[in-house]
Amino acid sequence: MPDKQKPENPPAFPYLSMDGDTIYRGLSMRDYFAAKAMHGILNSDNWRDLDLKMESGLSIVENIASHSYKIADAMLKARQQ
Repeated sequence: MPDKQKPENPPAFPYLSMDGDTIYRGLSMRDYFAAKAMHGILNSDNWRDLDLKMESGLSIVENIASHSYKIADAMLKARQQ
């Protein structure tokens, strides 16, 4: 990210306990967005043709994971605007 400031990364599925305290378990919103992005990439009929800039030294699977988190980071940043 150009501004070097990490976006807010709240839990994807917070819930309240019986006593009213917020409890956070499971995925962060960043992980949730990355999983959705990866699903979209892999579910595309032509995912191999997508413009994913290959990072040197990484396998195609590692590149898809890396790009999925970049998409998630962009989504988190967009939520703050």
